[in-house]
Amino acid sequence: MSVLLGNGDGTFAARVEHATGSQPISVAIGDLNGDTHADLVTANLSASTVSMLLGNGDGTFDPHVDLTAGFLTVSLAIGDLDGDSDADLAVTNASEPTKVAVFLGDGAGGFGPAVQHTTNDFPVSVAIGDLDSDTDADLVTANTHMGSGGSVSVLLGNGDGTFDPRVDYSAGDFANSVAIGDLNGDTQLDVAVAYFGSGTGGVTVRLSNGDGTLAARTDYPGLSGDDPTSVAIGDLNGDSHHDLALASPAGRVLVLLGNGDGSFGPRTTHTATTPNSVAVADLNGDGRADVATASGAVVSVLLNTTAPGAPTIIRNATAGHQQATVSWTAPTSDGGSPVTGYVVTPYIGYYPLPSQSFSSTATTQTVTGLINGTTYRFRVRAMTAFATSGYSKVTNPVTPTQTAPGAPTIGSATAGDQEATVTWTAPASDGGSPITGYVVTPYVGYFPLASQTFGSTATTQVVTGLTNGTQYRFRVQAINAVGTSGYSKVTNPVTPAA
Repeated sequence: MSVLLGNGDGTFAARVEHATGSQPISVAIGDLNGDTHADLVTANLSASTVSMLLGNGDGTFDPHVDLTAGFLTVSLAIGDLDGDSDADLAVTNASEPTKVAVFLGDGAGGFGPAVQHTTNDFPVSVAIGDLDSDTDADLVTANTHMGSGGSVSVLLGNGDGTFDPRVDYSAGDFANSVAIGDLNGDTQLDVAVAYFGSGTGGVTVRLSNGDGTLAARTDYPGLSGDDPTSVAIGDLNGDSHHDLALASPAGRVLVLLGNGDGSFGPRTTHTATTPNSVAVADLNGDGRADVATASGAVVSVLLNTTAPGAPTIIRNATAGHQQATVSWTAPTSDGGSPVTGYVVTPYIGYYPLPSQSFSSTATTQTVTGLINGTTYRFRVRAMTAFATSGYSKVTNPVTPTQTAPGAPTIGSATAGDQEATVTWTAPASDGGSPITGYVVTPYVGYFPLASQTFGSTATTQVVTGLTNGTQYRFRVQAINAVGTSGYSKVTNPVTPAA
């Protein structure tokens, strides 16, 4: 068995080889002796044994210790099968009579004798999980029937290392690999089975009913020439839905992206070296699921470069003076890496202008440098540390222009002799043209009197010519080269007096 220690960036150190029993064909990793170090277990085909290599925690391993299993040992899985928190083993024997062997662990690296449980014909893959939601581990095997159609055997666990008699479900011809995971988001574990046929194999999906039984099967064929030999489950595009990866010895990895409801989209293909086994894990520490495949002598590593989804545009872009404000909602999928910013591209008709990038996760941004009187639309893309999304849809059309300023915010009024002092704050928007002055209008009750205009940007002015003993309120407007703003709110009431 070859061990390639990871460098943390998706590359690996040179392989180190460790002896096992004869013809190892399957490997699993787990803590067999409770020392928190990863140990290795292989299923050895011709030896009909299981080899255990206890880890030292530094990437080295003790010499193998073998357990006798049934004839033609081909697959194994590690899990707690009797509820004592110690690692146990499930090992398939692709022979007649066909069985899965269970070795119960003592938590110190020792195991009891094999206890055999009958499956359907020729079990070649096994997985462990709780299919009936009773917290007890169950067994699932993929069974190759040599021309009579593949199947899945489900053996529900009793929590003490024993299992109910198998229940069989059909799968694609020559079923050869099984994986379990929540494929439709209902928290129940579902089953995926890789199968091959006459050059057009694929994957069978059976959703769980939550009680240990499986719903009707759905088959997803591969490409012509594909005979998948392995299946793995993981979120490959960062949308929180489980996807499927299949190893095809034709030199391809087939990826089927999950829709979140147990169905899957069209397959995509990725090149690997004659893969016959596939695994999914984060191999370079970027938070995204990567794919590794094994052939006879080569491991292929496919690092995930999934881009985020496109933002969703909010079609209420607003124009200002030589600028426009654009809003959107964040993409539903970040591709497995956090969104770090956005790119906004203006369009005149169908012609794209230079984009503006915003290193911010804010979903409202102002695009500057536009030409007044020209109509624009905008599209948005999301950025992560690794990729940029596709484009959003376009916004509504907007035309930047100079406008009248916004209304001032009123402050207070103070009475004097035949006058009053009025204060306010400048408007938040000057409409794209500098404010040149203010208009103050006195009111007696609801009746407006003659306004007084101040050609100054000062926000405190004295209104004269008032009548002592009369109560007044005041409203203010701002002026720029384009026009006059709307009114502010009214001030407090004041009464001038001598």
